[in-house]
Amino acid sequence: MEVPVRKPRPPFAEGPAGGGRGDHPGDAAKAPGGTQSAAPQPSAKPKSHLPMKIFFLMVSIGLFVSTLTGLYMSYKYKRNKLVVTGVLAAGVVVPLVLLPF
Repeated sequence: MEVPVRKPRPPFAEGPAGGGRGDHPGDAAKAPGGTQSAAPQPSAKPKSHLPMKIFFLMVSIGLFVSTLTGLYMSYKYKRNKLVVTGVLAAGVVVPLVLLPF
């Protein structure tokens, strides 16, 4: 596997007196004396995570309902409820016992 070589970034517009190499957007706004120019910098719009949160909420509700439906069906259609309860208990206890390992 090889890592591709990155292409160099295009330089940003230089400041009023050509101060700085222009590697960072903030360098272009600084005057040679170390003070900032009067031009306001546009702030980055924060990303909204609401759609992703809604999606995962729906996924978790679906998983919960699917689990409850499976438990309901296993108790309703199985004749030996003791076996169903034992398997359910084992499904809870065995992972908890294996957790420290």
